[in-house]
Amino acid sequence: MVNIFPTFLYSAMVGMVVLALLDAVQKKQSKANTSFKVLLVLLLVHLLGELFIYSGAYVYAPGLAGIQFPFRVLLGAVLYSYAHAVMSPEKLIDKRLKLIALSGPIVVVLVMLPFIFLI
Repeated sequence: MVNIFPTFLYSAMVGMVVLALLDAVQKKQSKANTSFKVLLVLLLVHLLGELFIYSGAYVYAPGLAGIQFPFRVLLGAVLYSYAHAVMSPEKLIDKRLKLIALSGPIVVVLVMLPFIFLI
């Protein structure tokens, strides 16, 4: 059965993210803007995956259900990169801090590897 209210909400959120992404593409190139575009693309993948599940489309392609989860865990690391680029654009992120920010997504992808190959 299709859940109408969540389907409507996720569809509206997808539309808002697409409009924000179109606006961000037209802005000038900067480190913060690039991080923002990557953040919006990851958010779009996450929202499309959730819309895929809530709309009931997973019945027709069950192998695609849950494919957004590896991308979802990257949201935190990219958000950290975007916040750092906005708050201190002249400083570079320390390699140790990058490793700490990416350790969560790396662990999740490693745990999901056996299930990824079952598709």
